[in-house]
Amino acid sequence: MTIRARERKEDRILLYVEVKDTGIGIKEDDMSRLFESFERLDEIRNRNIEGTGLGMSIITKLLGLMGSELKVESVYGEGSVFSFELWQKIENEEPLGEFRMISTEEENAGTYHEFFHAPKAHILLVDDTKMNITVAVNLLKKTEVQIDTALSGNEAIELAGKNSYDLILMDQRMPGMDGTQTLNNIRKLENGKNLETPVICLTADAIRGAKERYLAEGFTDYLTKPVDWRSLEKALLKYLPEEKIDKEKRIVETDEFEAEENNDEQNRLIMCMKAAGADVKKGMNFCMNANPSRKSLSSSY
Repeated sequence: MTIRARERKEDRILLYVEVKDTGIGIKEDDMSRLFESFERLDEIRNRNIEGTGLGMSIITKLLGLMGSELKVESVYGEGSVFSFELWQKIENEEPLGEFRMISTEEENAGTYHEFFHAPKAHILLVDDTKMNITVAVNLLKKTEVQIDTALSGNEAIELAGKNSYDLILMDQRMPGMDGTQTLNNIRKLENGKNLETPVICLTADAIRGAKERYLAEGFTDYLTKPVDWRSLEKALLKYLPEEKIDKEKRIVETDEFEAEENNDEQNRLIMCMKAAGADVKKGMNFCMNANPSRKSLSSSY
């Protein structure tokens, strides 16, 4: 993303804002539909992308109200550039200096520590995107929960016919059979192994009324994507059987990572990462405080 001044008139400045990506790009034939409401372009290549198709329409209307417009340049298969110009009043001439936006949640994130251990709990995770499954499995790794995974509704039904699960995490948008259809078919299984199993809907659909709609369709609860570890673990803590949860494990507020810096090898690696410009503390929080090692570093290059 780029923001820069292009022109200045007395107490007003013309800002240029540009967002560039290296995604799949947009076909020339689709350009005319780009700003239409409820349109999702290239459904085949974007089948794993969830959303209502309102984003671009809302942006163009907001810019129009401010006397601007959104411009798009794109090469299909290479990426796109979105840009606009906007006149703004200068409220203060004093330079901001180095500025980095940090959310309140990020500032208060602290060091990851699992809420609980539940090695006897057995859950099913359903998502047609392997990366989503990998992320969720790693988010729950330290809880020791037993996790079965399925990449489609049919796989989920097959597993639900063989196993009784304590909880099912179900992706809503899947090709062929979506999450709601999969849920209904699991409930209809003759053996009734998962007739009463809590099923949480995982979806990027965050518009007003979405949660109520999914609950009405039979889901027990609803989590929006991308799912963070706090929300995921809190959901498990709420719906897993109490007898399978070891609640002796609690959140640790102290920074265990900093406390272990007396380890010479680890300290050397930390210094190398810091020298390279890495935000070590934030990085450790993203990987749930897994200690760095020579092996993990070398495998990342």
